Parts: sequence; C-alpha cells; structure tokens
Amino acid sequence: ALDLARSIEHPRFIALSSSILAQLHYVREDFSKASTELQRAISIQREIDDDAGLAYSYLNFGKIFSVKKNIQRATEYFNLSETLYQQLDDTEGLGMVNLNRGVLVLNAAERPHQALGLFNAAEEKLQTSDNEYERARLHYYRGRAYQIMELWDQALKNGRESLKISEQNNFGGMIVFSSNLLSEIHEDAGNYKESLDYLHASNNMKDSLYNLSREALTSDASARYG
Repeated sequence: ALDLARSIEHPRFIALSSSILAQLHYVREDFSKASTELQRAISIQREIDDDAGLAYSYLNFGKIFSVKKNIQRATEYFNLSETLYQQLDDTEGLGMVNLNRGVLVLNAAERPHQALGLFNAAEEKLQTSDNEYERARLHYYRGRAYQIMELWDQALKNGRESLKISEQNNFGGMIVFSSNLLSEIHEDAGNYKESLDYLHASNNMKDSLYNLSREALTSDASARYG
C-alpha cells in the first residue's frame, strides 16, 4: 500500500499507509519501526494539514511511550492528540485519549483508582461510537484495574464484557487477552476450575492465531515465489 501511494504521489495515502504499518509494528512490539513510520506520517500530515490523521498519529506515539512506561513523553503526545481532537470536536477521539491516559496511569504509575476515573470518562465519550475494539480495550483495562484492587465481581464483569465484544467482532488478540485476564482473576479469587477453563480457551485461540499467521505467510511465499 505504501509503495502504491508513493507511485501515485498521494501524500494523504502515504501518511495513511505509514500509520497502518506503524500499527502492525506496534502489535509486533517492534517499537523502533513503529516510531519510524509514525514520524513519516506525522511529517506529511503536518504539511498537508491533515489534523484528524495527525491527532491519531500523536495518540499512537503516546501509546508507544506508554508501553515503555515513559509517563512524561506519553503525556506530551496524548496532550497534542487531545488538543487536535478538541479542535475537531471529535468525541470518539477524545474518548480514545482518555482511555489511553487511563492505561498509562494503570500500567506506569500503578494508580488504579485514578485509572478508573479516566476509563469512566472514556466510556461516556465512546457511548455513541461504533468503535467496538476500543470498547473491548476499555472493559479489559477496567477489569485489570478492579483486579489490582481485588474487587473480583467488578473485575469479572468487565473481563466478561471485553471477551463478549471481542468474540462478537472476531478480535483474536483481544480474545486472548480477555481470556487470560479472566483466568487470572478466577485464580486470584480461588476459583481454580474456572481459571483453568479460561486458560485453555486462551491457549486454543493463541494456537488458532499462530496457524492463521503461518498460513498467511505460506500463501504469501507461494504468491511471491511459486
């Protein structure tokens, strides 16, 4: 897609392709390549005044620093993203910023109570959105916050909701994460049979995702080399 965008010299498509590649590298935890693609996207988006694309790129840069637990840098990029989403009157975008601020507070600062406040703010903004993936993430991380606080019922409720949304939309990675979370919560609460059931479900999904990836790679190789 990036090569095609370059061949037709379409800046917005080039930026979009770089943004998509950044997401792929992020999922694979190759943060160096993800950063490189985001820098390319941001440079173009600034030049062509693509504020919506720029806001999303800033958000994703913040997520990279969040994973690295660099609170200052993550916050800087979340602030940049939030400012643009406010100017665009983009409620869904503001909800995603709140969600990722909550993830940062939960993982890097280890403040679950503060994180819950941000998750609640995110939920309010995402109510009218059809972005089911972000809703699945919201319930997953809220479940983790309740897990840390040892509030098992609330943790299980959110874990189940995350799993439900993920299964309805075939979000394979989130199914794995949600199943793992539910397994951990049940184990913490002393429900060992339920914990094992969710662990098996998570492992089965991991195997399925691995097989799909292997099939995709094999198909790609066949297409390229015959």
